[in-house]
Amino acid sequence: MLAQLKNLLFGNLRRQLMLGMVASVALMMTFFVWDVTRYQKTVALEQHVLEAQALAGSVSASSAAWVASRDFSGLEEIVRGLSQYPDLRYAMVLDLSGQVLAHSQPARRGQYLKDLPELAEVRVRTEAHHLVDVASPVMMNKHLIGWVRIGLAGDQLEVLLAQIAFNGFVDTLVALVLSIAISLLASRYLTRRLYLIGKVAHGIQAGQTGLRVKISGNDETAQLAQQFNNMLDTLAQRDQALKDSEAFKKTILDSVAAEVVVLDRSGVIVAANAHWRQFALDNNGQPGQPTHRTGLGTNYLQVCADSVGPGSENAHEAHGGISAVMEGRLEHFLLEYPCHSPQQQRWFTMVVVSLGNAAQTGVAITHTDITLVKRVQLEEEFRSRILEMMTGATDLLDVLEATVRGVEQLNTSMLCSIFY
Repeated sequence: MLAQLKNLLFGNLRRQLMLGMVASVALMMTFFVWDVTRYQKTVALEQHVLEAQALAGSVSASSAAWVASRDFSGLEEIVRGLSQYPDLRYAMVLDLSGQVLAHSQPARRGQYLKDLPELAEVRVRTEAHHLVDVASPVMMNKHLIGWVRIGLAGDQLEVLLAQIAFNGFVDTLVALVLSIAISLLASRYLTRRLYLIGKVAHGIQAGQTGLRVKISGNDETAQLAQQFNNMLDTLAQRDQALKDSEAFKKTILDSVAAEVVVLDRSGVIVAANAHWRQFALDNNGQPGQPTHRTGLGTNYLQVCADSVGPGSENAHEAHGGISAVMEGRLEHFLLEYPCHSPQQQRWFTMVVVSLGNAAQTGVAITHTDITLVKRVQLEEEFRSRILEMMTGATDLLDVLEATVRGVEQLNTSMLCSIFY
């Protein structure tokens, strides 16, 4: 689940850019809206306190004469006049002893308060739910003669603060939506040319090697596209050079007047020249079809190891020699072996040489037809043996029999029936 979410958010460069821009804008806008909202709340609270202070000061100034004369009816009239003031929780006028001379709730008149300020100055206290309590001194000829206590509730302030918070949330949400839209457009604009490079890369991977990125400009993306095109051109040149090199190697292999095969480090045939392929066609019972297990992809070592019947000893010896060269125990290996067909007797030499580090690159095997040389050698041995018999005390009949046997061995198509 976590991996799927990570892939959804960071699956490609466009999403990463978009997420980064949205996160940055969202954080900045959230901080900005929070700071503005906090400032508005602070200003509203200060305004609420100032309003309470102004009201208390006005009442203390207007009630000084009534306090001095202890005119309760006049004080009640002043307090009653504040009853319609918004968010007024209470209003009272007290003498120096703390006795309530007038109250917005008439039942509290005559009661006493004990928490009067010690100094003749305005005292402001903020209670729960933004209730502001202001105590303002009543002065007469610079002498303290009483106190006015005003309590303003914060009901409207609470509504105002809630509205400020809601507006801040809406502003943040709008900023977030706008940032998503802008980041989507910006990420598409910034990555559109990278997608062109990716599209060309996919096309080349699909085999369209002639594709190139067409991007104008001098920015980083254009420079990347130019470097990408240069890389593709270089790879194309190297690929062509490799093809030319392979063709050159094939031409060299085909020009060798012997059967040549190349094995990789596992003993699998990876290359063969024209003489090898022609020999495989000529020595198969089915016209037009190569001999089984002689083509590319065949494990030559396995063929030698699986050999049974006549000639298997030579095949097993070849397997051991090839393995020794591949393992670095021998620099090269030479084997002379017969390979007779129903029509003629043939002899070959097999030469195995390593291609550099054979354990890493493999070996090259050359099969050379030495039938003519072998026949000359056998004929010379035959003549020498007959001459030796004729100059010796050998019976003539034995000489004739040896001559016939020698001729049959040298030319299997000539079968003599003199002695049958």
